[in-house]
Amino acid sequence: MNKGNEVARGKTKVLYENPGHADQLVVVQTDNISAGDGARRNEIAGKGRLAAQTTARVFRLLNLCGLPTHYLSGGEDDDNNEMLVRRANMLPLEVVVRGVAAGSFVRRNPGIARGMLLVPRVIEFFLK
Repeated sequence: MNKGNEVARGKTKVLYENPGHADQLVVVQTDNISAGDGARRNEIAGKGRLAAQTTARVFRLLNLCGLPTHYLSGGEDDDNNEMLVRRANMLPLEVVVRGVAAGSFVRRNPGIARGMLLVPRVIEFFLK
């Protein structure tokens, strides 16, 4: 995809202008991972590819079910981890699904040992 100027950068994504389409952006999923609110960073080769595929499939499914999203196209096949989306205002919400007790979860729940499997998984919401 053609990419213009960088608009924003997060821990795992980079947003670019879509030249000639002010109402659209190009989202690039990176191989970056982070933990501890970004205090620890690393890369996993191919992670961006999986993230782009998963994200595209979820948004496509939501659109097919009648729930409109900002997703337009891309994210799969040979898209270079890129998706085309409508410009939107981000809801400053982060959803964390935990299957193993670690990090801040253990600090906030002293009765739970680090590494403990969480069944059912724990879903947490945080403001960004």
